[in-house]
Amino acid sequence: MKNGAKARGFTLLEVAITLAAGVVLAITAGLMLYYCQVAWRREQDGVAMQQDARVTMTMIGRMVRNVSTGQVWMAAQELRVTNEFGYGRFFADGTTLRFDPNPQVAGDEVALVSGRLREFAVSQVPSGVRVVLGLQAGDGTCRMVVPGGFTCRNE
Repeated sequence: MKNGAKARGFTLLEVAITLAAGVVLAITAGLMLYYCQVAWRREQDGVAMQQDARVTMTMIGRMVRNVSTGQVWMAAQELRVTNEFGYGRFFADGTTLRFDPNPQVAGDEVALVSGRLREFAVSQVPSGVRVVLGLQAGDGTCRMVVPGGFTCRNE
């Protein structure tokens, strides 16, 4: 090249540095999107878990509060309640908590917690029932234990 002539274009070094910076930015943006999606899914699992726990504990509480003490039967992972509105049975089936509104009718069980149940324990306390509901999110990172005590109606 002659002295005083202007060079046009980019050198190979400039192109390589620019390309490397672009690749680093693209990888960073991709990782940010991926981790945002993972966090969003975990949050959704947590919300679903809280809704399952709230609905389940509300149903159990309503059933137990509407009975006298003698109308509650319980085992380690099962609760049966008989009141003026009918019969209800809550039982653990693996990672699913089910509610059976009528034992005479087959196949009418409703899954209250599906695939998230980690623990369902029922025990008797004076004039009531103590329930512990343990839930786990789909990937196992988010866990939640919900204790509840419900008093039976006075006889």
